[in-house]
Amino acid sequence: MQKILVSNIIYAEAMGREVVYHLSLGKVIKSAGTFFSCHETLKKFDCFLKPHRSYIVNMKYISKILNNDIYLQNNVKIPVAQGKIKKIKMDYLNYQMGEILWLKLFAHFPATLWRNSLAELWRPDFAIWKKLRKITRCFPYTRFLFS
Repeated sequence: MQKILVSNIIYAEAMGREVVYHLSLGKVIKSAGTFFSCHETLKKFDCFLKPHRSYIVNMKYISKILNNDIYLQNNVKIPVAQGKIKKIKMDYLNYQMGEILWLKLFAHFPATLWRNSLAELWRPDFAIWKKLRKITRCFPYTRFLFS
């Protein structure tokens, strides 16, 4: 069994009875698990989407979406199912807006504020913090996926 850092997964694809994970450093890992179980595990993280029945893509590595294809930063073209293109574009836009919000938030708050009132800031009754907590699921060193 090998640990895979979730944030390093660029995309996963079904190949026959195997799931192939393509990682950020060009490494490819094959797993005997089912694609369904892979999808169920990765959909918990808000940075993954399923554009096609055979692919799961990490939105962190999307370069652009054109016509019915997703282009990744490693120059791979992933097909998008015909009826999913509008939803895929909306999900990707929501993901990008969440990342921008997260970066702006850290840029405007001094470190002392984060240290002094961290417990208060992360109270569950703040809707925006719920959204930010979901976004952090895809940041490096947050979760491991086992293959």
